[in-house]
Amino acid sequence: MKKMLLSFVVIATLTASCVTNRVITIPNSSTISNLEKDRIEVLGKTEGKSGGGRVWLLFIPIGWAKDSWCEGRAYKKALKSYSNADGLLEQTETYHKTVIPLIVVTPVVKKVKITGIAYHIRTDEELEEYLKTKKK
Repeated sequence: MKKMLLSFVVIATLTASCVTNRVITIPNSSTISNLEKDRIEVLGKTEGKSGGGRVWLLFIPIGWAKDSWCEGRAYKKALKSYSNADGLLEQTETYHKTVIPLIVVTPVVKKVKITGIAYHIRTDEELEEYLKTKKK
């Protein structure tokens, strides 16, 4: 009898869990489009992943799983792939959230992956050096 009750609880929990998936394409920054093309250096494709977990104990949240925190951390990890990256072009965010509602405890797991093309805005000195080598 106990095994049957335990099986029922497991099946009910798994079927009651809530999964959210979304993919968002974030438009390019308008400030970049105002720059001259020689000032922007395209570095290459990059990707950053971040996750967070939070447990709701009754109505008290414990842990890190705010969407903005996970997104910001994934963005920073994507920029770390290139030491001089200033931002991302053609940025895509993939978001996954799983919630398992239980009576006393509700665990929440979030995963964010940000992909895009890293770019660097050349300083005046870098631009002069780039233009000199381009003319040669």
